[in-house]
Amino acid sequence: MTKILFPVVVPLALFAGFLRLAPVAAWVAREAGGGARERIAAVQKACRAEFPLRRFFIDLNGLYVRCAGRRLCNNVMRMEDGMLVRAKVGAILDLDRCAAGVSDIAAEFASRGTRVIYAQLPGKPDGGGDRLAAATDALLAGLASSGVETLDLRGRYAGSSGLLARYFFRTDHHWNMDAVFDAAGVLAAMLGNGSAFQPGGWARRTLPVPFLGSQGKRTGRWFAGTDELSYYEPLSKGAYRIELVGGDGRPVVHEGGFEVLLDPEVLVAGSDVHEGNAYKIYRGIGGVSPCVRYRHVGAGGGKRLALIGDSFVRPLGALLSAAFEDVLVVDPRYPCGGVSVRRRVREFAPDVLIVGYNPFALVRPKGVYAPYAFFEFPEE
Repeated sequence: MTKILFPVVVPLALFAGFLRLAPVAAWVAREAGGGARERIAAVQKACRAEFPLRRFFIDLNGLYVRCAGRRLCNNVMRMEDGMLVRAKVGAILDLDRCAAGVSDIAAEFASRGTRVIYAQLPGKPDGGGDRLAAATDALLAGLASSGVETLDLRGRYAGSSGLLARYFFRTDHHWNMDAVFDAAGVLAAMLGNGSAFQPGGWARRTLPVPFLGSQGKRTGRWFAGTDELSYYEPLSKGAYRIELVGGDGRPVVHEGGFEVLLDPEVLVAGSDVHEGNAYKIYRGIGGVSPCVRYRHVGAGGGKRLALIGDSFVRPLGALLSAAFEDVLVVDPRYPCGGVSVRRRVREFAPDVLIVGYNPFALVRPKGVYAPYAFFEFPEE
């Protein structure tokens, strides 16, 4: 197939886009200076730059790389099954320090009568996956030695290539909503309310617009295709309230049926798969709302549930609100009105606290995230 596509499709695509992309191509050629390494670096730089035809350029570059038979494109690796993963993994955090941070907050809330669970969420086998697996094992061992209750979900969703294909987006590093729904049922069952997640009580909806994940946005829609985007909503009626707390600490409130937990911008997304972050189909996923509170009048059990984590945890909060009357989700990567994660959870006074991360959280973060933001919870 590659031998057929390369001489036919690529020249046509190049010809169709050449006139529009000629200035960018000239810039890449100047930046490259003739060397293969410099040429690749110049293309990657162009993929990150902003210009009117940037998305077309990314699509075209991914098509060229795919048809040339290469697996690496813009620091993203295409596996044999079509799954995209990070090509490189950076330095691992101090695991003893990470375990100590989680153990410290677990000890505080356990002393208040809160059940504390560290949920090890799954992740894709990125470059350096063996190192990540070993680091995750070491973290869980450290937590167990401190008496912290743990739940390891890696094998359930990422234990084989078949499970990865079923439970992860091909073009994104996140687990998909089938995995999130199943994990919500597992957690609800652990907490005594698994009946809320009987399959017959939920509808699985699929959006008509395909989804291009963060890795796909770096490689284009023709390097590994696109993903289907589906989500779950309960068939039973209920009264829901969601409070989206911004970085200034002020809440934006929506009330109504379960539909108020859905992001209307995603539901009416346009046909440009490069646009937006369609993973945030449930409101509150993303850095805009570092703290989200879900309330469901009449949910069984009466437990107050708090979750600390990043984007892997956020859709869990929305789904678990179907089973619990009061759910708080806090993302420690972002400031929240000057109120620390520890204080916000303390004021919420949960019956159950779940701290959950995917293995990539153990890689030293860059940019705006503090080095130990995932696993340390200072007062301020």
